[in-house]
Amino acid sequence: MSLPNELLIGIFTKLFYESSIKQFLNLRIICKRWNQIIPIVFIDEIKSFYENKLKCRVYHINI
Repeated sequence: MSLPNELLIGIFTKLFYESSIKQFLNLRIICKRWNQIIPIVFIDEIKSFYENKLKCRVYHINI
């Protein structure tokens, strides 16, 4: 029995913010499934970070 992908993504998202990038990416060696899911979480969180940063800059420029 394995955890649903949605639950793993939630766990990995939390770990992304509570560990170094190196530690987080090293989790990929645990198993094939983790190796497939972790890069997805990594890319999503990095994109989210930069999208939020860009929105803040646009907001400040329009003031």
